[in-house]
Amino acid sequence: MKLPQLFMFTFLLLSFANVQKKTIGIHRFYDIKSCKIKFRFLKGAQSGEKIFVFDNWGNVEKEEITTINDTTIMKKGFSSVSDSAIDFTIPAKLDQLIIRTPQFIYTINLDQNVGYKQKNNSSNILEQMDSNSSMIIGKDTILGKPCQVLEIEHSMKIWLWNKIALKKQLLQKIDGMQMEESAIEVDEHYKIDPNEFGIPKGVIIK
Repeated sequence: MKLPQLFMFTFLLLSFANVQKKTIGIHRFYDIKSCKIKFRFLKGAQSGEKIFVFDNWGNVEKEEITTINDTTIMKKGFSSVSDSAIDFTIPAKLDQLIIRTPQFIYTINLDQNVGYKQKNNSSNILEQMDSNSSMIIGKDTILGKPCQVLEIEHSMKIWLWNKIALKKQLLQKIDGMQMEESAIEVDEHYKIDPNEFGIPKGVIIK
């Protein structure tokens, strides 16, 4: 496992989300007001599913993420970049909740009922991206949704529907493993619960 490449994939995912918000503007991040999308992802030694819900044109969002870790591969990967064996515990399964508001980002470990709050300064990263970082390379359809296909930084492909990324794919495989995230369900008529973006009861925010 080449960890630097794995971190690069994660950075590109975050950077693209930020570029998306910079490009679209302050209020309407997406072209539909609300939606619920279920994704399946594969990121090297990690796989799992994510439920993404947003409202108010993307001003509030949440992600419920279940990650399955291949602990054997991950330990080998970390040990390969260290002079000595690393003794630490990697959970085989991790349940997380991420809530984003215009002011804050909450990252919550649902297994431990503990979360962390930080200011939402994602727009600061946008200044690092130039106008040549992405280009439209074609069109495609995912789950019946017409998408524009973009290439980002010559490293990643994005399938956009209503300015929402329904699929993200790293162009280069890592140790023969494909890195991608793809929508498997889209609900344009999902009814937003009044407490949809609230902190779950019993969770301690630090």
